[in-house]
Amino acid sequence: MASPAAAAEGTSTTPSARDAEFETLGQRYDPIARLILRYRPRIFWRAALIWLAITLIVDIPVGAQLGLLTTTGQRVGLLNDLAGVLQEFVVFPLLIAYYLWAPSALLRAIKALDLEGVVTVRKADVAWAGRWLGTGLTWLLAAGAIGFGLVLYFAYTLSPLSGSLWLADPAFALVKLPFWILQSWAAISLIMSMIVLTGFLGRIFAADRKIGVEPLHPDGCGGLRPLSTFALKLTAFIGLAGATLLLVERNYILARGLGGTVFAVPVHVMALVFGFGGIIFFFAPLMAPHRRMEAAKVEALHRLSDRFHTVEYRTLSQLATLKSEGFAAAARDLDSMRKIYDLIDSFPVWPFDVRIFRYFAVAVIGQPLLALGWDIFGDQIKHFFGAG
Repeated sequence: MASPAAAAEGTSTTPSARDAEFETLGQRYDPIARLILRYRPRIFWRAALIWLAITLIVDIPVGAQLGLLTTTGQRVGLLNDLAGVLQEFVVFPLLIAYYLWAPSALLRAIKALDLEGVVTVRKADVAWAGRWLGTGLTWLLAAGAIGFGLVLYFAYTLSPLSGSLWLADPAFALVKLPFWILQSWAAISLIMSMIVLTGFLGRIFAADRKIGVEPLHPDGCGGLRPLSTFALKLTAFIGLAGATLLLVERNYILARGLGGTVFAVPVHVMALVFGFGGIIFFFAPLMAPHRRMEAAKVEALHRLSDRFHTVEYRTLSQLATLKSEGFAAAARDLDSMRKIYDLIDSFPVWPFDVRIFRYFAVAVIGQPLLALGWDIFGDQIKHFFGAG
């Protein structure tokens, strides 16, 4: 058991929510992210462009040399594969950007709420997150990334896809293996960070903690818009990734009758993670604030209801002796309480408004439907407009 002096020393080295180091807490176990953000703390979206450039530099020349850019015979080429183009040149570069951005962005949102007095982040909370984001996760992350990258490699090259899809060509897959390992690293790291930081939010918004939610705040979210804005931005990417993996499932697996084979397992896993991930990643950071907002609203309604019943009972018990002026005053009190009840009942219990929820629906439902619709009816649409 650690001595009080050691505990005090550990606490003294723990950053507070107002320190600059707090924003990098979510990636302290990840040596790659930590190294990048130490020297380029705001590289997030430039990282997507850098990854895109590297992908183009590798995919186009190697694909051209191996004859995989266009469809030849039974083999589908890169440039004729909508799912492949989306995942290589859109989703994976964005994954790298979100991998670097999301944990820091959530911590910045929490920091903003702490500065505004909405929540209080204690050093004990930061120390708790730091313990969960220790070096043990680093080894788990490395093993998961290498393992999943190799699983993808063998799932593609040993399956019937190796002779019918550009991505499953053994020579090309060998070139892409380092990409798959690094992309698996980014995805697993992002998921692990968000799980721990969601627990971190649960501590901050615990029932025994004082929070300063304002039901009539102009942002329509009780003053918690930084959280909902973060969740929406992350969900937009998850929805796009889910839409792309839906196309991968349809074109790579189901269309070739491989849905029930072992080769389809990694694709099924990715499709499930990103398919349901949009809903999970949107609501998970908001659940703890939601519970506190809902509890505060219910408590206020109960107090008002008790007051209403007290006035109502007193008035009814005095029917025989109460004068008309007393009746009028009691009626005004009861009417005022009904109006207050309606006002409290309209208070939000989720830290997002209707506009944000509409964007969420488009990101999680609209993107996959649009991608699937274009994949199925794209040729007919192009033919219709071309004929017109």
